[in-house]
Amino acid sequence: MIIRLGNLLVVAVFTAAVPYNLLNQIQSKPTNISSSKKSLIINGFHAVSQRPFFALVRIQDAADYCGATIIHKFWVITAGHCISTAARGSLHVETGDFRYENSKRRKHSVVGWFFPDGFEPRERFKHDLAMVRLLDPIEKTKSILPICKELTPYTPCKERMGACGVGSISDNIKNLSKTLQETYFFESTMLSNSNPYDFRWCSLQNICVDSGIEGTSICHYDDGGPLYTFKSGTQKPECLYGVASYARSSGGVRCKGGSYFASVPFFHKWIEKMIEEY
Repeated sequence: MIIRLGNLLVVAVFTAAVPYNLLNQIQSKPTNISSSKKSLIINGFHAVSQRPFFALVRIQDAADYCGATIIHKFWVITAGHCISTAARGSLHVETGDFRYENSKRRKHSVVGWFFPDGFEPRERFKHDLAMVRLLDPIEKTKSILPICKELTPYTPCKERMGACGVGSISDNIKNLSKTLQETYFFESTMLSNSNPYDFRWCSLQNICVDSGIEGTSICHYDDGGPLYTFKSGTQKPECLYGVASYARSSGGVRCKGGSYFASVPFFHKWIEKMIEEY
């Protein structure tokens, strides 16, 4: 059954294990996870504390992957462009302790995924989110990271935020990390555009950040990964604030123009609606 949601045509997928009206938004052909924009945590550090909410989204028979965050026992959230051309039945999610190279991980089947209205990966990653619905629930509720519903107030003394992933750890795109890496960012109201003297305001649908560690950036293979706030005075994640989307060049230097995350507070009502209805 084909149903129109706004300007999108989606396919209704009927699976006995899920609600009858679960919608699976798919394209007509399988492909690798988008290679036009990939992210990495450069100049980060090995994650000392477990981040049980971190997950990976993979497409069958593809070497590429994207980060994701467990936000509900049946749901993970990732970047929309990561799976915008994935075919039905080709997607799965991996969970576990990513701090160790040989740690045991669980593979989860996926029954559907959704994009917010206005998502268009060819237009600078507008509304770059995707909700992925799992077939079976996450067993450990401690793995769930709540979503942030409000933006942090802007003050001169900005609060530090965390981000994690298993992408490249240097400018060499093939230098992939075998364990979970973490870094720090501070929210910014604007970021550099094509050169250090050309700035752009951060849009409401994005979270723009400044590096909390010199030279740190997202730029390859960590698209979809989490940006999270910390509980006051601690290093314990409090809620999911953003989803890694893309990085920009600056002054002809790749990945030096700032990092962009899709804003979870901006989309929180849509996220809650998906969880409630499906």
